[in-house]
Amino acid sequence: MKNKIKVLLIVLCAMIALTAVGFALVMSSGNFRDTETPRDSIEMNMESPFGYVPVIPTSKNVQMGKNYVYFAGTDKGIFKYDITTGTVSNYCTDPLCKHYGADSTCRIANYLSGNFFRASSNLLLYNAVLQNEELGRVTPHLYCFDSVRMQNTLLDDNASTSNYYSVSNRYAYFTNVTVQNGKTCFNFKQVDLSTGEIKIFGEAKEDAPEYTLIGAVGGKLFAADAESTATYVCSEDDPGNFTPFWDKVISYIYAGENNLFFKSRDPEDDTPKDKAKYYYYHTDYDGNVISKHELTGGMKWGSIFDGRNLYYIPSDEIEITLPDGKTKKTHPREVYKLDIKTGEQTVAFKFDGDYYGLSIGFGSNDLIVYDNKIYTSDITGNIYSENEAGEITAQKLVLNKGLVIIDMLSGNIEYVTANYDRTESDGFELLSNTKKIEMNKDRK
Repeated sequence: MKNKIKVLLIVLCAMIALTAVGFALVMSSGNFRDTETPRDSIEMNMESPFGYVPVIPTSKNVQMGKNYVYFAGTDKGIFKYDITTGTVSNYCTDPLCKHYGADSTCRIANYLSGNFFRASSNLLLYNAVLQNEELGRVTPHLYCFDSVRMQNTLLDDNASTSNYYSVSNRYAYFTNVTVQNGKTCFNFKQVDLSTGEIKIFGEAKEDAPEYTLIGAVGGKLFAADAESTATYVCSEDDPGNFTPFWDKVISYIYAGENNLFFKSRDPEDDTPKDKAKYYYYHTDYDGNVISKHELTGGMKWGSIFDGRNLYYIPSDEIEITLPDGKTKKTHPREVYKLDIKTGEQTVAFKFDGDYYGLSIGFGSNDLIVYDNKIYTSDITGNIYSENEAGEITAQKLVLNKGLVIIDMLSGNIEYVTANYDRTESDGFELLSNTKKIEMNKDRK
């Protein structure tokens, strides 16, 4: 009898242990589809050093926060660079986390460079490409990692393969793809960061959605029509019910608590896009203009964080003659600074001297200026020098898949990289490196 009791106790303990392990696995993944239990209400702290945040329709390889620049690893992982100390650290601060696998606090090591991520001080949204057992294939899994609660929640196990996402403090938006009557159709998904609730909105259309999402902020979702002729807005509580906002497409939006900055054309100007004048507008959330300033040479891309100064590179291409006599087309060699209050435009930095043959890459890159430094993720081209025989030689310089920091005063570059390296314990260890490159922007 005693032996039977012992056996029953052992079995009971084993069942309790297995239940606890299963519960721990569910809690670590936070899969709403499994638990159907919403977390406490959470919001993404959209932030910057001066309070103006970018409203973007995609991911950027480098993203500015209040105290950190967040950047994608060389191959995998998402890391943060302390703008005060210059140190690199993990986004996930759990010392026991392997950053990989369903039993880890996070799955950030499953993030592959080039996929979507959006970071703030308290939440990290990111795509990990994993096997989807229900669909029988690999799909992007959209996770929300809460760095305060140390919770990694699966929001969608069949998210968009594109990095064209829009994120507000409450929701994530991306393209929804379905097959109807044998044809691929597109509309949109809205995913609640707190509850995981998914709303499908917009008419499902072949080839492309009815709108192009521009970004979301302050409870409003902005979009351009299919022909990219005008901008519309709707409440995040009623996604898809768009009404007119601006009679031209807006871009490079930076949002404060009560006002917006954005690039656009004059709503009354019917000049073709390639010949039209572009301005940087300051408006309230209803589109009432506070100020506008013409952008010299247009604007390829740029950023504003302090509500006062816009740094941008003109869009008009020019042809330059390189030191070896070859020519190439590129954007102008200056980074302009526009004072929003006075309208004064000056050259804040010039790609000259050693920089003359270099260019900042476009695409998922960004141009962030803070404290006399340019933060970006891609700079490529040639550095030219003269050898003892008086011949001009070119040395290729390619800095990408990391964080590139250009000191606008000295001209020197810091190239910061980070990655995860698999260890014998089947976890992942952070490896980072900072390469310092002395550049002379005044060299002739």
